[in-house]
Amino acid sequence: MVTLQKGKTLKFITIIMALLFFMASTAGCSTKSEANTSFKEISDSIIQEADLSAMQAGEGSNLQKFYEIDPDKLENYIIYTPSANIEAEELVLLQVKDVEDMKDIEDKIEKRIASKADSFQEYLPEEYYLVENCVLKTEGEYLLFLVASDADKVGELFEEFFK
Repeated sequence: MVTLQKGKTLKFITIIMALLFFMASTAGCSTKSEANTSFKEISDSIIQEADLSAMQAGEGSNLQKFYEIDPDKLENYIIYTPSANIEAEELVLLQVKDVEDMKDIEDKIEKRIASKADSFQEYLPEEYYLVENCVLKTEGEYLLFLVASDADKVGELFEEFFK
């Protein structure tokens, strides 16, 4: 057993405590989590990666009109809607204010998916295929909904922010 003098013991304990504090404060910093992921980071990456050529930027009234989602329940959102009625492509990325609202919002998006599938099933098979292969993902307070040919690739990008 190592014996230390009184002054050295105090210094040794102080150093150990400082190291423990440092290790505890940096424990979660090695990976991204929703706590340190910003909406702007996610949305910028998704906008850059997704093919938005068949879509146009939307606004809060589109959330209410197409999804029956109250924009006041959201911290942040982006929405892109089809540029023509005969196209299925659309994108919704949102951050809810209260995670308790996520299930209700996800249900409303699923209702939209079913409605779009019904609309395109007999009418435009190519668009129906896009709807059937859409991406709907949630991570904590974030939700991504994308109908597009590159939906899987963008969905994987979204998931990378939370690994």
